[in-house]
Amino acid sequence: MLLEYAIAFATIYVAVLFLLIYLEESEEMEDPKPEKFPSISILVPAYNEGEHIAETLKSLLLLEYPGKREIIVINDGSKDDTGEQARKFAKKGVIVIDKPNGGKASAMNVGIKRAKGELVAVLDADSIVAQDALLHMVGYFGEPEIAAVTPMMKVWESRTPAQKLQKAEYILNSFTKKLLEQLDAITVTPGPFSIYRASVFKKLGGFDEETLTEDQEIALRMQRANMRIASSVGAIVYTDAPADLRGLYLQRKRWYTGFLQNIWRYRDLLSPKYGDLGVFVLPVTLGMLVAGIFALLASISGILTPPEFRLDFIYADLGAAQVIMLFAFILGLLITYLAAQRLHEKNSLALFATTLIMSPILTLFWLLIIATAAFNMLSGGKEIWRGG
Repeated sequence: MLLEYAIAFATIYVAVLFLLIYLEESEEMEDPKPEKFPSISILVPAYNEGEHIAETLKSLLLLEYPGKREIIVINDGSKDDTGEQARKFAKKGVIVIDKPNGGKASAMNVGIKRAKGELVAVLDADSIVAQDALLHMVGYFGEPEIAAVTPMMKVWESRTPAQKLQKAEYILNSFTKKLLEQLDAITVTPGPFSIYRASVFKKLGGFDEETLTEDQEIALRMQRANMRIASSVGAIVYTDAPADLRGLYLQRKRWYTGFLQNIWRYRDLLSPKYGDLGVFVLPVTLGMLVAGIFALLASISGILTPPEFRLDFIYADLGAAQVIMLFAFILGLLITYLAAQRLHEKNSLALFATTLIMSPILTLFWLLIIATAAFNMLSGGKEIWRGG
């Protein structure tokens, strides 16, 4: 019973906070129109992406942008025809750099050294960018304190059940990231088309080549340096998502293991010195993760049972815990509706339903991954990026 109360209270607290942020800041959540168009270098690190890279480069060449830009593909020792496919675009100005395989972060660092733009964008080689994406993002850099901008990510062609579940997850994550911007608490600049000021890398150095999730590590490093990260709601980037649960698990294994590594490395961010990020966002994220795992274990063992209530045409016989959990459920539905409206998704009920299915799956993944990550760390194991 106590666990039910704790989970419901945490859910309500976070949902109410996000609702208040949305109601207070909704008019300020539109992407600012750019007044200047700084030069931009777009880096495309690629490992064995011969199947996708042509479509990725076509989308970049179609970008609407009056400023100066360059596109740099870093072929990270691919064993397929990635380099050959990329060189087909050389006449259109695409630069291709070949290097021995060293990992995604290593490839991006090679690109950073070659980049000439005032801004540096990074795009995974399996992603597609909407034509107006840059126009939605560069306006944020009109504010000198903004160091990076993230896009709104969507799943490209969600054909399988696993991809449909991820589609809902990505939409809600994009909405949440926009709300976290208001708290200066964004903790990841995702690989599909985040844009940085070039000065970020001059001040902080390049991407970390040891971590499994370099996009989160650089964001936490920026937070430690008190650099602001913004999130665009109009810059749409489509990314390829795992087609089955096995692929999804392997992807999340890398993501979640990297998260644990980075949170431990940047544990000093859990401090009032870093505002809402340190006193609210990171502690609540960790707390809800722990609560979710305990709830899953309790459900499996039968300690935490589904709410039992009697419902007829006149009244429902609900206990206090069930009322609180029902209220949390309604708030979650409302948050999902607002996300669907803001991000122009038509079916908010389907979005909410798929999220309910996805949540326990991801919690189970967390449980398995924490166990294997703990073993790997204790045994000195190491994983490196191989694309995806």
